[in-house]
Amino acid sequence: ALILALLFHPSLNEYSPADISWTFALYLESVAIFPQIYLLSKKGGEIENSISNFVASQGISRIMTFIFWIFTFDELNSAEETQSLAIAPAHVGYCVFVAQIVQIILMADFLYHYIKSLNSGMPMSLPTFAAVSYTHLRAHETPEHLVCRLLLEKKK
Repeated sequence: ALILALLFHPSLNEYSPADISWTFALYLESVAIFPQIYLLSKKGGEIENSISNFVASQGISRIMTFIFWIFTFDELNSAEETQSLAIAPAHVGYCVFVAQIVQIILMADFLYHYIKSLNSGMPMSLPTFAAVSYTHLRAHETPEHLVCRLLLEKKK
């Protein structure tokens, strides 16, 4: 995120350290929710209201910020030469746009389950993703799959 911010940052006030730090925070914020989402989905099951409300408010905030950037997109793409250290000041708006989209995509599944739980009036729960054992797979093996597996094992 820091390297991206050094290379692609707007010239909002023509003071590069402030522009780089703002852009770094934006890019970092776009992926910072990933560990929280990952741990919640790994745990699965019912999620506490305070946690689900916090994460959902972060997602809604990202959507609102995305809407803001849609309307101010052109202001970030400064075609005129400024004293910015960015390598492509005319394309900074695209980087900001992509950073917002990444975070919305990361949160989409969580927000879907959150809205679903609000509509049902039930506590929020995420599906669990349990690993399937080899024994479990063998128990559900059909004769056609058995023949394929035996042929593959014979080649080894």
